[in-house]
Amino acid sequence: MTDNGVMRKLLAIAAIGLTACAPAAAQAPAETLPTTTVPAAHEALVAEALAAFEGMELPSVVFEFPETCAEDAKGWHTYRDGVSTIKVCEVSLHTLAHELVHAWEAHSLTDGQRNDLLGRWGLEYWENYDEAPWLKNGAERLAVAFTWSVLNEAPPMMGTDRALQEWQDVIEVAGLPS
Repeated sequence: MTDNGVMRKLLAIAAIGLTACAPAAAQAPAETLPTTTVPAAHEALVAEALAAFEGMELPSVVFEFPETCAEDAKGWHTYRDGVSTIKVCEVSLHTLAHELVHAWEAHSLTDGQRNDLLGRWGLEYWENYDEAPWLKNGAERLAVAFTWSVLNEAPPMMGTDRALQEWQDVIEVAGLPS
């Protein structure tokens, strides 16, 4: 069984985002935390993925670990009313970071910033999977570039140089520290 203090701290981080997490926030009453359960086996991995976003404002995040998923689904993200729900099918640092990027961009980027990135990358759609393949959507390109930059994984579908340039574009457009 997981130590209650560790679980509360992990949930507080997920609830308010790393940039706002102060020691007092980790002691927030349970009723202010989202209703989410991170299985003990995944707590360290979730904490490591959240740590990759230090200095970036995340929305409230609820993690779900469904028992069954579509055959090719690794994870997916939804954003509603300032809360991101991340469903994790393939539990890996890569999948967690990838889906957290979607939470960050849904919460932090403006439509103008998204359009700027689309123009720089020569793409037409930010998130329209009916009209364009997965990697021709700006949201996915952003997630691939971020996970590459943070996890030092060469993205085979884009190439290292392209991922590096696209992440540099995000840093510039979003005003992130380099």
